[in-house]
Amino acid sequence: MTSHDKGYLSTLRIPRLRPWALLLLCQRFCVAAAPVGLIYIGNGSKGSLAQGAVLVGAHAIAEAVCAASMGRRFDRKPMRREFTLVLTLQAVVFLALGLFARQLPLPALAALAAMGGGVAAGAHGGLRALALRLAPDHVRPVIGLESALSTLVWMAAPAAVTALSLVTGPAVPVLVISAFSAIGAVSARIVSEPPLTVSKTPSAIRSFGHLLPACTQSAAAMMSFGAVTITLFGLLPLIGASADSAGAWLSGMAALGVLGGILYGARRWPGSAALQSGVLLGVLCIAVMALGVSGNLIVAGFFAVIVGILQPMIGSSRAMAVQDQTPDGDLGAAFSATYASAGLGYGAAALLAGALLTSAGPREAVLACGAIALLATVVTSVIEVRSLRRRSTAHLDPAHVPA
Repeated sequence: MTSHDKGYLSTLRIPRLRPWALLLLCQRFCVAAAPVGLIYIGNGSKGSLAQGAVLVGAHAIAEAVCAASMGRRFDRKPMRREFTLVLTLQAVVFLALGLFARQLPLPALAALAAMGGGVAAGAHGGLRALALRLAPDHVRPVIGLESALSTLVWMAAPAAVTALSLVTGPAVPVLVISAFSAIGAVSARIVSEPPLTVSKTPSAIRSFGHLLPACTQSAAAMMSFGAVTITLFGLLPLIGASADSAGAWLSGMAALGVLGGILYGARRWPGSAALQSGVLLGVLCIAVMALGVSGNLIVAGFFAVIVGILQPMIGSSRAMAVQDQTPDGDLGAAFSATYASAGLGYGAAALLAGALLTSAGPREAVLACGAIALLATVVTSVIEVRSLRRRSTAHLDPAHVPA
């Protein structure tokens, strides 16, 4: 039985993965809740949703810019200490945002939001790398489990923050984010510390050459999926549904995403992980564009189901591909780089779709984002498959085998 054949039951029985799961839930909650929390803190303290959006932008940009370099710290330093440090700093930053939002000017709040995004930006990739080091014989189910838990948090956290803000006021959500960061920092102290593995070829990861297809496809996936989330309020009235039902549609797609993540990790699939990622992403882009041009509710619902299921499956297969191609000592930086690329893809979708929503319409916005993502997927898939074939041929060539 290979490492990828292990099942969920044997994976869930691994004791050292339980503290990791608690740490994952705390870290993911902070990331998922931050955009809504920052919107409310900006609106509540400055009386402007636009200023709240500035805080969200500062947080997201800093997270994307810092992810790869901060992820490298988890490859080079003891993980337990690193998680404790970055989550403690994140807790302090969000505590300051909650306590001093009314007193501080917008530039200072934006700087704090950027610090909150940047300081713990590597934790996402670090957690995935930690799981694979704790359970090296359970790669596929561990990635499937991580995907399912992350999707659950992303489904629940924004709704929880919204409800909390309506009941308690705009400052409380960021204080709750601070509390979850602090709990994560404490839980990091009980996480098992895997052996520190420093890559023998650090220049390979610094060049990021072999990660270019993975980063591009991560950006394409979020550009395509982001176009749906951004334009759904405008699309639904065109197919006979209420714009107010967009939240229910997105929640339903997130719930289907949990199923998709579990399904991918439950069994082996034909072809390499890189090929799986390219094929699934191509199907996702086509489904997104089909959703954009759908003329009735049933057809749109069908394609929304496909999009919801495929989105985490793509993330899981892409993570498997990165794990296959990256030295163990560089996994934290590699996973953080693909995570940052996904954020950039979502930001590109927001910019492009936002411009087209006003100049053309929601259908055109979805089609444009989906078409760009599909083109990027096809090009990078061809490049990646050819590269993998060349490596395989070189590995099998006797001329490349040392005497």
